[in-house]
Amino acid sequence: MIKCVVFALLFMVICGHALGQDVSISYSSGISDGDQITITTDGTYDFGANGPSVLYYMSLSGVSDGDTLGTDNQYGYASVSAGPYGAPTIGSASGLPYGLGIEIGDYEAESSENSTITKTIDIVSDSVYTQFFEFYYFQYPAENQSAASSFDKTGWQVKPAWHYAGESAGHDQEPDVFVHSWQWYAPGSYWISAPNISSNDQPISQFDTSSNQLRNPSDATLIRSDAINRQFWVKCGPVAGSATGSDGFVQNMSSSSGIIKSTDYNSSGYWTGNSATIIGYDRVNLPGYVRGFHVPDSCHWYISQYYCSTGPGAAARVEITDSQVYENSTQTSICIVSSWSATSITADISHGVFYASGVEQMYVHVFDENNDHVVMAGQIVGPETSISAPTSLSARKL
Repeated sequence: MIKCVVFALLFMVICGHALGQDVSISYSSGISDGDQITITTDGTYDFGANGPSVLYYMSLSGVSDGDTLGTDNQYGYASVSAGPYGAPTIGSASGLPYGLGIEIGDYEAESSENSTITKTIDIVSDSVYTQFFEFYYFQYPAENQSAASSFDKTGWQVKPAWHYAGESAGHDQEPDVFVHSWQWYAPGSYWISAPNISSNDQPISQFDTSSNQLRNPSDATLIRSDAINRQFWVKCGPVAGSATGSDGFVQNMSSSSGIIKSTDYNSSGYWTGNSATIIGYDRVNLPGYVRGFHVPDSCHWYISQYYCSTGPGAAARVEITDSQVYENSTQTSICIVSSWSATSITADISHGVFYASGVEQMYVHVFDENNDHVVMAGQIVGPETSISAPTSLSARKL
């Protein structure tokens, strides 16, 4: 069997042009966290003209348990500030990217029924965006769920990321949208899987009320406790209260079960309210809203690796996953794109959920501005790894 040794300085990885293939991935320095990866095609594939404009990316690489989340925004263009009660605290959660996440919850005791002491960051754009794509992980560890379910409370809810326009998300003229996580139903003593899409406005809050499938399928008193990756794309239509010309997508991927919910909203997404005077959004709060989920009472859950992009190429992206077939993936990390054209993409590698093992043997997937899977561009191999050639190296369309 023919072998070719791959060195970091030579940067050749699977599916290279040197092997006569139509798509290749390469790197000039290595495959460490933050190193650059380049994906090129000879024209067989079309990556699309528009790449993402990063609004914000939360990198937890290099921080520690107990730190306060910083408000720097190295990769994005938004201004970021701590909320009125300060920025969230970082906590350990082994299933999450880099083994860390920001602590989500109220910082008052359970007896405060309507507590709003929530640590947040506010991510604000200098202009209205009519598209956004967000990617993040969250986890509600099983050992933390018994404390939460013992409280006799109704109305528990968490909005992990809340997009809206203007100073408040409570006005009908100003659009808002978010994806719920879950809610405890006290009369029945079990968890409810919240709707796929929610809002304070009509018809956004009504167009997809189906379950997000986050409740444990074998035990209604538990939520899925493994790490969940969520992706949410919104493309507003030009008319308030109308789905015409809109698009969108929401997906939940479990680290143990793979994709558990995936829904497309082509020409069916009602992303603005009937009386909205603004089309689009100009900010996102992280977390968006927390009620009845009290950190002092051991109600701990976490968000990690939050990424949000905007613009006509908001949904265009590069993901590194654990499967050659994207639909079979159980873990994924998003790369931070620095340049994009129809035939070439350059991005920073993010180890994310692969922080312990690295990204060797993982697969690179390209999606275009329409959220279409363009190609599995190749499998990453180590800087000094032998790979077989040539027949086993070809990329294929999925």
